[in-house]
Amino acid sequence: MNELRKVLIRGYYGFNNFGDDALLYTILKKVCKKTDIVTVLSKKEIPLSNTLNREVKFVSTSKFNIISQVIINDIFVFGGGSQFQDFGTKNNVKELLFKLGLIVLAKITGSKVIHLGISIGPLKTRIGKLLTKLSFKFSDSIGVRDERSLNYLNTMLRDERDYFLTPDLTLMLHDGEVQKKIKEVNIGVNVIPYDKTTKNSRENKELLFNNLWLAMKEIKSNQPNITFTFFAFQEDENVSDRLELIKLADEDTEIITYTGSIEKFENEINNCSHFITMRFHAAVFSYINNIPQFNLSYHQKCIDFMEKCGYGSDGFYDIRYQVPTKKELQNRIQKLISNDKQYYVKSDNNDIISSFNDIYRYHF
Repeated sequence: MNELRKVLIRGYYGFNNFGDDALLYTILKKVCKKTDIVTVLSKKEIPLSNTLNREVKFVSTSKFNIISQVIINDIFVFGGGSQFQDFGTKNNVKELLFKLGLIVLAKITGSKVIHLGISIGPLKTRIGKLLTKLSFKFSDSIGVRDERSLNYLNTMLRDERDYFLTPDLTLMLHDGEVQKKIKEVNIGVNVIPYDKTTKNSRENKELLFNNLWLAMKEIKSNQPNITFTFFAFQEDENVSDRLELIKLADEDTEIITYTGSIEKFENEINNCSHFITMRFHAAVFSYINNIPQFNLSYHQKCIDFMEKCGYGSDGFYDIRYQVPTKKELQNRIQKLISNDKQYYVKSDNNDIISSFNDIYRYHF
């Protein structure tokens, strides 16, 4: 008989962010056993596929609920995303202190603490680095999704705790090759208000999006059979892809917004023949669905992912330091259409799934 475990999962869930909700979906589908009693700390309940064939309890993220759930569960999981950083506001340092308190509480009450596919940093302050180091010293196992986070752990922990590098959890979603039969050129487009989450300026963002709009307009005028479909991966009051996409859309452009159904949104993504991605998980889902893409890389994690998967230099454009011109974007989109093999990397599902053996070997 399988051991009955009570698992508590905490992450950036319930904020209408497709990538983070997909992380949760993957953990529930691929990591947790069906015999587990699973509770998720989330801003709101997330619609889950009936294929999970399990009951999941959603609990709001009030401080009282979080603390009480840590006490009564057996395993405390930090499930994906940027969990430990102090860049931005004083609230980030307060959040690091709160996380350390939760981890210590979990250990006092006999629970295991596991970090799955998280990223670490940026950490700019001494107190931020200290709180993060202590959090990991009290944890049982840490799986990070990128080399930069692994370097943090190498510096902080050395051999004091189990830690390992694992790809983004959502890469586990597909067990077999995705079949695509799309004849029309339907180019998916995702942009993010990256000036709100990075040091980049609003002026650079506006210039980039204007150049992209002009490039798409020129291509459509020359090739009217081409369709652009816009995808809002997050619709939150603070960070809204949709508000940016509305500025780029004409009257014929469809904007598909993630509203909580992971499978429905992915099916819409899979209707695209090509993709212009910006968000990290837009790049991930183009990759696992075998969609030729190029990425407007606003963050190092996007560049790291594209390089690790084997995309060439044409597969991404680092927009952090230079805004591509309208002509550069037009040429890149045209090459994406006419020579899509140059922008296509076949996902190797066997390698992806085998890389997650560490997750099961360490305490799960």
